[in-house]
Formats: sequence, C-alpha cells, structure tokens
Amino acid sequence: MKKTIFTFILVCLYAINYGQTYTTLLNCGSDPLRYIEKNYQDNAAAYIGKTIGFWADQSELQLNSCKYLCTNHSPYVVNKNLLGKVDKIRLDVNYIEGVNDYIYYIYIYIDDSTPLSYKDAVNLYGDYEDYWEPKFYNFYKNAKIKEISIGKEINGVYRNEYRRPTTITVPVGEPE
Repeated sequence: MKKTIFTFILVCLYAINYGQTYTTLLNCGSDPLRYIEKNYQDNAAAYIGKTIGFWADQSELQLNSCKYLCTNHSPYVVNKNLLGKVDKIRLDVNYIEGVNDYIYYIYIYIDDSTPLSYKDAVNLYGDYEDYWEPKFYNFYKNAKIKEISIGKEINGVYRNEYRRPTTITVPVGEPE
C-alpha cells in the first residue's frame, strides 16, 4: 500500500512539474532572448514528439519577423531513406539592445517518422531571403519535432555559453 501511495505521489509531482515547463514572454520580462533560453534551451525536451504546428501556435515570438532556412540530410546519413528529406529548419531571431546585436538561432530537427521533401521545401523559397510565414507553417505544421537547439551570436561572435541576465538591464558594449 505504501508503495502504491509513493508511486501515486511521484506521478502527481511529475505531472505538476511537466506542466510548468513553458514560460510566458511576460514572465521573461518581455525579453524574447530570455524566452528562447527558457523554453527552447532549458525546456527543449518538452517539445520532442510534438508537431511544429503545436510549437508555432504556442510560441509568443513574432515568427513572421524571423528569417527562415531549411537544410537537408547529409549524404552520410545512416538511414538512406532520409536522403532528399528536410533535416532541420532554422529561425533567426534578431534583437538589438543598446549597442549589442543579438541573433539567436532556433534549430528545429524534423523527426524521421514525419519526413518532408527537401525539394518541396526549397520550392517555397522566395527570390532573396524568407521570413516565417503561413506557407512555411502549412508545409511543416504536421512534422514532429525530434530536437530543438539554440545557437547564439552576439556582435558577430558565436557565444553559445552566453545566458541573459535575470534582471532587466540594458548592457552597453560587450555582453556579460
């Protein structure tokens, strides 16, 4: 009986904890970079198996201002059925604060169970550079997420170890 109660308590605690992985933009002080760190870096595992449509619908970022890019699987991929399929998409979030220019790259890897044609994805591209828009959402919305990762560029230098400060300040010069 004690074992059953203990198991029930653990399951309840896990359910409560799992439901609190998403952090709103407001709870991040309306800082889109802190929002990305909290949701897509610290809690990236919560999106595994979810669809890109779910991710995009839940996101509080202005995705239509994010530059979009997709890449195909390498010719060295183990599962040769994935050749010619989309490996991942990248959304670039640009943010200027004081003299600092931040670019956070959100990489969303497509699960192998929902492969998408790279050729079809490339045919959606425009003439110059593309931003996330409904045609991309409609193409990717049912694809499942295998992984989400973040890359960070600050003033032209890659700084993946960088974390936004927890207090809201406007830094001048080199970021912390």
